[in-house]
Amino acid sequence: MIPPVIVPVTFKEIAIAIKDSAIGGKDIIVEFEKEISAYNNCEHSIVTYSGRTALYVLLKAYGLKKGDEVIMPAYMCETVSQMLLDKGLKLNFVDIDPYTYNIDIDNLIERTTINTKAILAVHMFGNPCEMQAIMDIAQEKGSIVIEDAAQAMGAEYKNKKVGTIAEAGFFSFGRGKPITAMGGGAIVTNNENIANKCRTFMRDCKKKSSNISTLVKLFGYSSIRNQDIYQIVHKKVRSDEFRTKISLDNLNQKFTDLQAIIGMKQLHMLDKFNAKRKSNADFLTTNLENVENIRLQKIPDHIKSIYLRFPIQVRETEMRNKLKLLLEQQGIESSIVYPMTLPFFYNANKSDYIGAEKVTNALIALPTHPIVNYKHLEIMVNEIKGFANK
Repeated sequence: MIPPVIVPVTFKEIAIAIKDSAIGGKDIIVEFEKEISAYNNCEHSIVTYSGRTALYVLLKAYGLKKGDEVIMPAYMCETVSQMLLDKGLKLNFVDIDPYTYNIDIDNLIERTTINTKAILAVHMFGNPCEMQAIMDIAQEKGSIVIEDAAQAMGAEYKNKKVGTIAEAGFFSFGRGKPITAMGGGAIVTNNENIANKCRTFMRDCKKKSSNISTLVKLFGYSSIRNQDIYQIVHKKVRSDEFRTKISLDNLNQKFTDLQAIIGMKQLHMLDKFNAKRKSNADFLTTNLENVENIRLQKIPDHIKSIYLRFPIQVRETEMRNKLKLLLEQQGIESSIVYPMTLPFFYNANKSDYIGAEKVTNALIALPTHPIVNYKHLEIMVNEIKGFANK
């Protein structure tokens, strides 16, 4: 069994990280921040406890307060919306394009008003959204744009790295992201004032994450590269109890030196990881793009996706669930990702979000990560073609 998303972390890398963190002698976190800035060609990077922490800090830096309105896609992670509500912000959902899975620009025009303080531009599955149109709309209404590039580090929009197209953006280094540090995130910006406010907040954080906890997670995460091990533990790994619970209280924790060392090693491999993801996605595209009853994600010519996952749509929910089970029986774990739209959680009118509803009912995401090999790709293609033809 192969997991739906993972990046390789070897036992050797973990051992080196332990040794380097024990030796100390230099500010590893500052060094990591400089490397993030260099990779993304931006002036400032600030590492945080998580991607959600990064967003939380940016909202504080921009001065958003209780009652302020934030626009976000109707199709994205529910825990982000809950964090914004916990902060007292007002959520305004916008529908998504059912072909790209990113913000629907026409719907954004309808929903953005002078009361909109911020727009959260999410690059879903590593596929950059239409940033120029989003920023034009925001400028007209006096809103700020924050790029949620948690799933997209290394992706490009019109030859510019995501996260740095708007004034500020953020990445995540969680277990299912382009690179991992067993948690963590980073803010990127060219605005010195915003960067200084973010650094001040992070300096005031008192709690420190546990290196022991990080090590346990690292060894466990590295172990599931072995398909036999993952076959045994995959249901536990994918369960809600295994996921890190993040509240406003533990957003105040600090990123650790050990995480920074792992993060740097991962960053040095990011382009290689993304090239492998793209190669796998190209194979799937070539072999599935003309299959009846299967719809692939649309990638515009001016966009360079990193294909964190390879989403496809089938006709309806029952078909999607049957296909997921069929692939799992062949040793391929796919994912439904977000089984409900965000408006569903907050009793909004589902008919206002037709694109998001359609995607949640019919989408399944295939693995493209660096552990996926030619044999896995052939299995996926053959099973999907056979299933679609029936």
